[in-house]
Amino acid sequence: MTEDDVRRIALALPQAEEHDHHGRPSFRVGTKLFVTMPHAGRANLRLPMEEHRALIAERPDVFRDVVWGQLHRTGVDLAAIEADELAELIETAWAEVAPKKLVRERFG
Repeated sequence: MTEDDVRRIALALPQAEEHDHHGRPSFRVGTKLFVTMPHAGRANLRLPMEEHRALIAERPDVFRDVVWGQLHRTGVDLAAIEADELAELIETAWAEVAPKKLVRERFG
């Protein structure tokens, strides 16, 4: 997977927008970040803590804990993940920050 794949997946979600984040791409709903791309080949996702911990424990070769102060994000090695799984995780991250009404409309 590539930065362009992340961009395509993220921007396909309702009200998602791309913004600069310290000189690198990020994706937001309103002002809330759900994906950042801090380095080429990596993405950081805002996932529910339970899922975050499980992914890191099960597959440390693909996922890692990224800590900013008290915030934990799920770092993803884009070269080591399949498209379907990445799309599902980005959608989960989007649902963490999107307005509840928008999430209900998306998932029914």
